[in-house]
Amino acid sequence: MKMDKGKVFEDSSLRQKAEKKIEKQAEKVILPDNLSVQIPNIGEMQRLLHELEVHQIELEMQNLELQQAVEKATTATELYDFAPTGYFILESDGSIFQLNLRGAQMLGNV
Repeated sequence: MKMDKGKVFEDSSLRQKAEKKIEKQAEKVILPDNLSVQIPNIGEMQRLLHELEVHQIELEMQNLELQQAVEKATTATELYDFAPTGYFILESDGSIFQLNLRGAQMLGNV
């Protein structure tokens, strides 16, 4: 599988942003001296919890980016569909593969 260097950089940048956000939100839990808590492998549990928090924040950031991309794509599609000029995408044999609304009107299909 080929990795895109730009994507790797983007993922590490996203992770760094998520790590910084967690550091800002981090709260330390202080247990009283007389409280005895026996949790097996607490270090591993803390590491896993941290990873889950990082992934959650990464997903939230990716979701926001995806929503913004969808909005831009919708705007571009509307500009294409409602352009005053007819646009046609043709197959190699010359048949129409895709066209916008004005193109359909020019052909009398709307």
